[in-house]
Amino acid sequence: MQTQGYARDMMQSVQPRTVQNPLAGFKAILHPEEGWTTFALLAIMTWMATRVVQESKWVTDMPSLWGMGLGALFLGYVLAKVRVHSLLLYPIAVIVGAIAIAWQMISVSSAGSLSDRIVDVIVREYSWYILAKEGGISTDSLPFILQVVVLIWVIAFLCSWFIFRYRHILLGVLPLTIGLLVNLNYVPGRFLPDLALFLVTTVTLIIRVTFLQKEERFRSQGAVLRPMNSSTMLWSSLGFGVFSVLIAWNLPLYDGAPLLDSWDKVSSPWRSVEGNFDRLFASVSSGRASPLHSFNGSLAFRSGADISNDVLSNVNSIINRYPVFTASTDEPGYWRAESYDVYTGKGWLSSDRESVGITGVTIPASDQTKDEYKKRKQVTAGIEVGTPGDVVFSRGQPLVASTDTQAHTGKMPTYVIELKDLRENQRLPSDLRRVAVPIRDALQGITGLPNPNEIQRMLPPDVLLEPEGGISRTGSEVTRLRVFRSGPKSLDIWSLRATKRPSKNEKYSVVSSISVATADDLRSAPGTYPGWVAEKYLQLPSSLPDRVKNLAKLWAGDSASSAYDKTAAIETRLREFTYDLKAPSPARDRDAVDYLLFDSKRGYADHFASAMVALLRSNGIPARLAVGYVNGDYNSDKDAFEVKEKHAHAWPEVFFPDYGWIDFNPSSSLPVIDRSGDTAPASTGEELLEDPLPSFADEEEQFNDLNDQAAADGLINGFPLLPMLRPAAGISLLLMAMALGIYILWTFGLSKLSMAGQGYEKLCRLAILANLGPKEYQTPSEYGDSLAQQLPSLTQQISLVINTYVRERFGMKALTTEEKKSYDKSWTAIRNALALKAIRWRTK
Repeated sequence: MQTQGYARDMMQSVQPRTVQNPLAGFKAILHPEEGWTTFALLAIMTWMATRVVQESKWVTDMPSLWGMGLGALFLGYVLAKVRVHSLLLYPIAVIVGAIAIAWQMISVSSAGSLSDRIVDVIVREYSWYILAKEGGISTDSLPFILQVVVLIWVIAFLCSWFIFRYRHILLGVLPLTIGLLVNLNYVPGRFLPDLALFLVTTVTLIIRVTFLQKEERFRSQGAVLRPMNSSTMLWSSLGFGVFSVLIAWNLPLYDGAPLLDSWDKVSSPWRSVEGNFDRLFASVSSGRASPLHSFNGSLAFRSGADISNDVLSNVNSIINRYPVFTASTDEPGYWRAESYDVYTGKGWLSSDRESVGITGVTIPASDQTKDEYKKRKQVTAGIEVGTPGDVVFSRGQPLVASTDTQAHTGKMPTYVIELKDLRENQRLPSDLRRVAVPIRDALQGITGLPNPNEIQRMLPPDVLLEPEGGISRTGSEVTRLRVFRSGPKSLDIWSLRATKRPSKNEKYSVVSSISVATADDLRSAPGTYPGWVAEKYLQLPSSLPDRVKNLAKLWAGDSASSAYDKTAAIETRLREFTYDLKAPSPARDRDAVDYLLFDSKRGYADHFASAMVALLRSNGIPARLAVGYVNGDYNSDKDAFEVKEKHAHAWPEVFFPDYGWIDFNPSSSLPVIDRSGDTAPASTGEELLEDPLPSFADEEEQFNDLNDQAAADGLINGFPLLPMLRPAAGISLLLMAMALGIYILWTFGLSKLSMAGQGYEKLCRLAILANLGPKEYQTPSEYGDSLAQQLPSLTQQISLVINTYVRERFGMKALTTEEKKSYDKSWTAIRNALALKAIRWRTK
C-alpha cells in the first residue's frame, strides 16, 4: 500500500479545490487561496518571456506582445476560479483568445480601413497556406507573427490554468521556460540579465506553490500548522532562488563533445522541419551563429539590414572559429554542395529529384570514371569533416566518393500526349506538341495494336515511350501516349549525400570532374541544347517583370554573339554592382532579381548569382544556381585548406553543349574565374580572394539557415547549444516534455514489481484519478469488493485482477500462460473504464 499512498499524494496536488456555495468562485477570484503574490510571480515570468521575444526582433513589424501574454494569463486565472465543468470553460477560452489574436493581427496589417485590414490578413494567410502546401517560398512576415502570437497566448493561458486550477507547478512553468530558452538559443550572449531574473522568479514560484500544496495536504489530514508570515516565506523563497541561480551560473562548463555527438544523432529528424521553416518564414532573421546555406531543397533570400553591428560581430567571432571541413587537394576552388533549378522570385527550389545509391570504394587513378564532356579533368580531394553533416562536398561534378552515398539527380518528368483532344496538349513542351498531329494521323485506320517501334520513330530522339502503359486505347482507337524525356548519358548530380552521417574528424575522398575549357573553346560550343537541359534550366516565374527580360537582352549585346560572350557580358555588368552583406530585402510582393537590378543595386553572392541565372535564361541560355564554399584558408601545417562558414558562396553554373556545366562568378567579392588555359599552381588560399576579407564581411555567414552544429562549436569549450529550432517549434517541445513527464509519473516505482503487482498498482493509480482510490485501512480484497460496487459491470474482471495479485503476492504462486492471457483481458477492460471515469471526473 506504500505505492498507493505515493500515487494518492501525487494526484492530490492536481485536484481542483471544491467550493461550498455558488459565490465561492467569485470570492476566489478576488481573494485567491494562492495569494496575489503567486499571480505576480507568474506575471513577471510571462512579461520577461514576451519581452525577450519582442526585443529579439525576429521580424521588423513584430507587434507588442506583452499585452497578449498578460491578457491570456489573467483569463486563465479567472476561468480557473470558476467552479463549473471544465468543458464549459474551454470554448470561452478559445473564443476570447481567437478575438484577441485576430485583433492583434489586424493591427499588424498596413491596409487602410478596418475591412481592408481584415481582407489583407485573410488573403496573406491563405496565400501562405497555398505556398506551404505547394512547396513554395514565403517572405511574408505575417504568418510568422501569427504563430508567435498564438503560441504566446496559448502558453500564457495554460501556465495560469494549470497553476490556479490544479496547482500543477511543473506544467505551470514548463511552457514559459521552454519558450524562453528556445528563443534565447538564437540570440546567444544577449538577454542574460533577463534570463537570470526569469530563473530566480521561477524558482521562487516553484517553492511557493509547492509549499501551498504541502500545507493544504497537511491541513486536510487534520494537522495543526503554525501560520507563517507571507512576507517571510516570500523573501525566504526569493533568497533561495537567487542563491540557486548564482551557484548554477558559476559552475564550470562541461566539455560536451560526447553529448554533442549524441544530440546530433537524436536531432537529425528535425532537419527536414528546419528546412521547411526556412522556406516558409524566409523573412525571419536570427542573431545566432549558423550557416548561410542549409543545403536542403530550398534556398530563400535573406537580409542582414536589420541586424545590429554588435550581433554581427558576435556571429562572426563564433561561426568562423572552426572549419566546416578540411580539404587536401591540388585543385582548390569552388566546393559544391547543392544545385537548384527552380527560381521563384523569393528564392530557389529543387524540382522533383530521385536518389541513386553509390557504394563507396576507393578508386585507383587508372580506373576512374570516364567523362562524356570535352576539356574536363578529374581531381581527387581528401575531406576531413569539421562540422558533421550529410553533404559530401566536391569540386565540380562529383563522380565517385569513398563513402557510401546517395546521388541526388533531377527526375525526368512523364508526359501524356492526347491524340483525341489536341487542346489538352497546350502545356506540353513544343517538340511534343508538334508530333501529336502526325502521330494521330499515322494511327488512323489501324484496327489492331499499333507497333510501339513505329510510334517511337515519330517521337523526338530524346523522348521515349513508356515501356508499360505507354499506349492507351478506347476500343480500337489510340487516345493517348505516355512518354518521358531521356536524361544525360551519365548522372547529372545535383548533390551527394552520405548514407550514414559522418562524425567529426571522419575522412573520405571524392573524385570529381572540373572544366579546363578556355574561353575560345566555350565560344565554339554548339547552340543546340539537349532536351533535358532546355526543359529544366530555362524556367522563369511568370511573375518576373518584363523589364528584367529586356535588360537581359540589352546586356547580352549582339544577338549573333556566342552563348559564352553573352554570359561573360552579363557577368561583367553584375560585377559593377556593390557587394553588401547588409543589403535590404525587397518588399514581400517584389521579385528579388528585379529589386536588385533596378532598385537596391547591391547585394551578396546569392543575389548576384540568382540575377545572372535569370538574365541568362531570359536569353535562352540554360543555367542553374550552385551553393557551397569557395577555396578555403591554406594551413601549411596540414598542407590542406580549411573551409569555414566565412567561405560560404553561391554561383551560377551555365551549360555549354559538349563541355557540360561551367562555373561563373558575378560577385565582386571574388575574382572572375580564369579561362586562359594556363594551369594554375597549387594555391595557398589567397589567389581566389580579391582583397583580405574585413571583419564579418568574409562571406554571408550571418543570414542563418541551420547547420545543426556550426554554432555549437563556437561556445566555450564546445558546450552544446540546442539545435536551431525556431520559435514555432516550441509547442512541439512542450508536448514532448509533457508526454515524458506523464510517462515518468505513470511508471514510477513499477519496474521492480511483478506483472500482477504492476497491474494492481496501476489499477490503484487510475482509480485515484477517477476519485475511486483505495482507503488506507482497506486490504486488497476489501478494496476489490468496494471497487466492484462502483463498477458493477466489471465485477468479474476486478475479482480476477485482485485475486491474481493476492495469490501471487501472498501465495507466492506463479501465473500460467492461460492465466496471464485472462489477466491481460480483464486488466484492459478495467483500465479503459477507469480512464474514461477519470477524464469525466477531472474535467468537472
